[in-house]
Amino acid sequence: MGDAQSSHVGTIVWYDLLTHDAAAAWKFYGALFGWTQVETERPVGRYAMIRRGDRNLGGIVPLKAGDSFPSHWVAYVSVTDIEACCRAASEAGGRLPVPPTDIPGIGRFAVVFDPQGAAISPFQTETPPSSPRPDGTGAFCWMELLTPDTKGAGEFYGKVFGWEMKPGRPGAFGDYWTYRKGSHAVAGMVERPAGADYPTRWLPYVQVEGLGEITAQAARHGGSVLLPVTPIQDEGQFSILRDPSGAVIGVFEAEAGTGSQPAL
Repeated sequence: MGDAQSSHVGTIVWYDLLTHDAAAAWKFYGALFGWTQVETERPVGRYAMIRRGDRNLGGIVPLKAGDSFPSHWVAYVSVTDIEACCRAASEAGGRLPVPPTDIPGIGRFAVVFDPQGAAISPFQTETPPSSPRPDGTGAFCWMELLTPDTKGAGEFYGKVFGWEMKPGRPGAFGDYWTYRKGSHAVAGMVERPAGADYPTRWLPYVQVEGLGEITAQAARHGGSVLLPVTPIQDEGQFSILRDPSGAVIGVFEAEAGTGSQPAL
């Protein structure tokens, strides 16, 4: 992790793309969002961070040849006790394919699958954050769970991260819920659309200007459009894209004078 850490425990502080084609991913996201690559040396090896301007947003990590799971984004949630968090996840019906693991000089992380199969990573930092998470054009602005069991997911994340599930305004996919940690809106949740050809997952959103053109560019850079530009009343518009290796990402453009978080 880098300077995208947040001082708010229980919020999302970092994003990684695990991909079967890192070169194609860098080309795709660089063209659409203006992201650039900054490589760093870590005790566990080289790590390529996503940068927009002078701020680090996340990382892109090549999967190994033998890895059978698809390319996907994973979000990291700040916690104060990763051991307790992982115990809570196991007791609530989740799985831990990666138990608490040290990142020397950075902190500890784990990978948790919720009972419906969506992956998320608790993260316990070793040092205090140096600055707030970046926002604005080209930065991540929201995370959303697409799940077949909203009630079960709400209970699970409440036990694991202390998130409170609140009803939101119905959106493009029907009923909508917001996860909150204290006064902070952390993420959203919606029932996975019937017939969706992608599994239960967490979906990150990137804020942009010129959504229509960016969506049109997806196919020209090896990706595809899963959901075309769709309005959100009084908030803006969004689309959902698939990158060249199959990872899914949302793109959001705020309506003038509104905030930077969609409530789809």
